[in-house]
Amino acid sequence: MLEALRKRSGSFVIKIMLALLILSFAAWGVGDMIQRANAPDAAAVIGDTTISPQRLEIEYRRDMNRLRQQLGPEFGPEQAKQFKVMDAVLGRIINGKLFEESARDLGVVVSEEQILAEIKSTPAFAGLTKQFDRATFQQVLANAGLSENEYIEIVRADLKRRPLVKGVERGVTVPEELFANIYAYRQEKRQVELLLLATEEMPEPETPDEETLKAYYNDNEPDFTAPEYRTLTVANLELKTLAEKAVISDDAIAGVYESRLDEFKTPEKREIQQMVFPSKDEANAAHQQLSNGKEFAVIAKELLGMEEDTLSLGLMSRDEMPTALADAAFAIPQGGFSVPVESPLGWHVIRVAKKERARQESLEEVSAKIRNELARETALEELFQLKGKLEDELAGGSTINEAAAAVGMTVTQIPSTDARGLAPDEKPATQVPSMPEVLKVAFSTPEGTTSHVMETSNDGLFVLRVESITAPALRPFETVKEKVIAGWKLQARAEAAKTAAEAVKARLEKGETIADIAKEKGIPLETPEPFVRSGGTGVNSAPLPADLVQSVFAAQKGEAVTAQVQDGYYVGVIKAVTAPTVDTTDTQVMTAKGELKKALAADLMMQLTEGLREEFPVRVNRQVIESLQ
Repeated sequence: MLEALRKRSGSFVIKIMLALLILSFAAWGVGDMIQRANAPDAAAVIGDTTISPQRLEIEYRRDMNRLRQQLGPEFGPEQAKQFKVMDAVLGRIINGKLFEESARDLGVVVSEEQILAEIKSTPAFAGLTKQFDRATFQQVLANAGLSENEYIEIVRADLKRRPLVKGVERGVTVPEELFANIYAYRQEKRQVELLLLATEEMPEPETPDEETLKAYYNDNEPDFTAPEYRTLTVANLELKTLAEKAVISDDAIAGVYESRLDEFKTPEKREIQQMVFPSKDEANAAHQQLSNGKEFAVIAKELLGMEEDTLSLGLMSRDEMPTALADAAFAIPQGGFSVPVESPLGWHVIRVAKKERARQESLEEVSAKIRNELARETALEELFQLKGKLEDELAGGSTINEAAAAVGMTVTQIPSTDARGLAPDEKPATQVPSMPEVLKVAFSTPEGTTSHVMETSNDGLFVLRVESITAPALRPFETVKEKVIAGWKLQARAEAAKTAAEAVKARLEKGETIADIAKEKGIPLETPEPFVRSGGTGVNSAPLPADLVQSVFAAQKGEAVTAQVQDGYYVGVIKAVTAPTVDTTDTQVMTAKGELKKALAADLMMQLTEGLREEFPVRVNRQVIESLQ
């Protein structure tokens, strides 16, 4: 929290956020999370310090609010449980308390003056004068959901922990030999010549006998098993349906138009051509030529090498231009040109190529737009009311059909659908709006149960009932025989591709060249750009398959390798191996060294944390935690 405030960092990349959540939990070990705390009302106990349920819940709610801002309002308690948000929050609090306990043992004391200095030096709290500004301070804390006292305690705790944390970070050194070896391993590049023995290019085999097909069918039952199907009753209502029925009076439209007149004004715009010179003398020379009657485009070409189609800045209003240029552009007539005008970019000579007058859109022109906006607002209000009425109907014992009729919802019966929305014939089961959201709820609702009333991403409502569930079942052989034949043939061709690849590899190992073999077989020879262990790109900039990269780095220069890929089998010869140069002045090398230092520091912090856990045992009350989720 404190670090986030220092950096004004209110957002997180989703993957990093979820990774941090998981790591925060992992840092404490599963064992800690299943022990009972001695204090029955505490969420956790660290040494002699307790964490109250109230403190944990407050921090959890703050994290949930931040996550919803980043991941969307649909990120709710179920998703939070999936990503162990509560455990991550608890882990973070425990982490802080462990270091606080250790700091107390070491006699670390933080004065009020230190806290004040820390707060005043935080860039996030600086105002326009670049100095601490109390109004900014209060606004930042309000945005973070913190009171002043809460933040002061956060700063106090951070300052107490800092000697321990900084001691570890500053004590980390990266041994040169270790770094050189790791860097050489990670940055070594290899180039390989490849040819692809494609499965689809292998000869199609004859259809085998029934016995062979049935053996393949039995060995690959999952491929021929029907998925789970569900029979659903779905009632849905879309916002656009309500909006289309909304009655909006002409008076209401006129009233909105009058209240938003400025919004429907289009300011005067001018298309500006410009020449920019580094000095005033050069600009004056161009201006003199213009005054003598020479064409603007000709001067720009001669003096600046600019083509005519690069001169225009486009149609712009006064507010869209820098002030200095705007004043000049709007003071001259169409076709006119200005005296040299200075800006931070240089000296400008501008010409007005075109002018569009300011205009006010009429009520008739914007009437449809306003009507749609008012209809949507009316529909939103009605949808909110209908949602409440629908929930009341269902709570009172009405069936979906009865509740839907009461609020004007459309009811659809879906006889059979899988989780993809397909019927047993592999065709779409229905055209219910927001089908992906409906299916997600349908396949998480028990049989014979009515779901909650759900809102959709396109501003609609739906509720459903799972009428019946058909469990996955192996389809009879005769009904999938054609698929069995196709599967068997594909497998046979894949095996043929493997055999062909092994034969090519054997020829390479006997001394033949991959170029000659590729020419003989009429297969294009691929030579990707040199790549590192983390991967590279091949044809059409597609990522090289991981198995291929692994095979290449497991062999030596000149050796032949094979690797199975989605389309068949690659055969390759390692053409070159390039070891990196460890130049400590190179930016890439310095960055890699810094990353390794951070990784070592993180390792040491983990070890220190483990040591503190032994010194200050951590006990968690799982029942309390579960009650808060």
